[in-house]
Amino acid sequence: MKRILIIALVVIVVLIISKLFNSKPKKKSKNIMEVIEENPLFKMMNEMSASEEETAIADYGEFGYEASNPIPVKSELDISTYLGRLRTIAGKKVAYKKLGITNTPLIETPIAIYKITLHGTLLATLYISANQFINSERAPKNFELAALPH
Repeated sequence: MKRILIIALVVIVVLIISKLFNSKPKKKSKNIMEVIEENPLFKMMNEMSASEEETAIADYGEFGYEASNPIPVKSELDISTYLGRLRTIAGKKVAYKKLGITNTPLIETPIAIYKITLHGTLLATLYISANQFINSERAPKNFELAALPH
């Protein structure tokens, strides 16, 4: 019995010593978002949504000028951000005023209607759809977007 106890202690000591000398540096544990982002399905979905960013929701009619092809943004707040970045081709900042909302059978969410003016002159009536998966970086015809402030 004494011999078994000594052998067991020796084995334990050897295991502890080998563990100390053979220990590899611990890998940094990943947070849940890092694990999700490494998932191939997530990567594929992310690539699909990125490639669809410049494609309108229903894609029927002139981008931004038709309710069937509104400018996609993520939220109501993002509408203000988008319109605040909107410029004429000459780089002049425009004014905007919400006229109301509309619906189309092609898009499930309400579509906001905005009057775009420059010094009181009507330039365009634009349609914007909030609650989408992306904030568009595309400007309607005859307009451009200023860079986002950092």
